[in-house]
Amino acid sequence: MYGRTVILGRLGQDPEVRQAQNGTVCANFSVAVDAGKGKDGKKLTEWYRCVAFGKTAELIAQHTGKGLRVLIEGEQVTNQWKGKDGGKHTSVQTKVWRVVFVDWKEDGGAPEKDPGDADDFYDDDLPW
Repeated sequence: MYGRTVILGRLGQDPEVRQAQNGTVCANFSVAVDAGKGKDGKKLTEWYRCVAFGKTAELIAQHTGKGLRVLIEGEQVTNQWKGKDGGKHTSVQTKVWRVVFVDWKEDGGAPEKDPGDADDFYDDDLPW
């Protein structure tokens, strides 16, 4: 059983899509979430790094782009490694299980049916 994370926000850039050596499509992207206002009255934003695989990654690449809103369901994963400098590095990202398109690219067209109601967009073939 995994912990569940839900993120509603806007993509900070177009998804970066690549294909793994085993043929699985992978999409990396960041989501900006409004975090209210700071003491100085300026808008605060929280950023979430996300990664999706397989059909979910393909759908994200096809139907989203910078500035468009998405609802992401997944799990937070912490990765740690030693850098070339010998220092310990840590990154946190959300492995995406499901995406709901609140907005989608006009030039990419709308999905055939509302993705928010389509359980078949849930990618059960995730590589982990």
